[in-house]
Amino acid sequence: MDRIGIVRPMKWWQSFLFFMVPAMFAVMAQYMLWPYLVRIGLSEENAYNTAHLLVFIGLLLATVVALRLEGWPLRWSFVRERLRLGSIRSKEWKWTLLFLFLYVLLGYVLNILAQSVYQRFGFWPPDADVPLTNVAFLLILLVFNVVSEELWWRGYILPRQELEHGKYA
Repeated sequence: MDRIGIVRPMKWWQSFLFFMVPAMFAVMAQYMLWPYLVRIGLSEENAYNTAHLLVFIGLLLATVVALRLEGWPLRWSFVRERLRLGSIRSKEWKWTLLFLFLYVLLGYVLNILAQSVYQRFGFWPPDADVPLTNVAFLLILLVFNVVSEELWWRGYILPRQELEHGKYA
């Protein structure tokens, strides 16, 4: 029978470390991997999305490894308990979908506004594909972003910080 893991308090230096490792990976993805992927022939948009998708996949893998190191079995009931995953009620889904719609709409509006500002001032950002050319990839990136960050930061790290720092976590 699988033993149930133990949630241990997270000291401030551990919190720092658990933040800095993914942050450094993200910096490397931004400043090393993205340019490399462009050099080998990916468009700037797809290279950017790929580099950052790897950061989010890394967060998911880190969550799984951390759970196993704590001794938690990788069965849904245990993962759900440890990461505090609850069901989403219909009211929460409505708010989520509303804000997703507003997020996409605002991004589109700001992109149009940015284009007019660029034109007015004669400034153009570095070459990239036409905005939103790969919507499917952007949706995958969005899902991985939200899921991986929530599982790592709120599901795995926050409960440990709460044990150590209480309401200041």
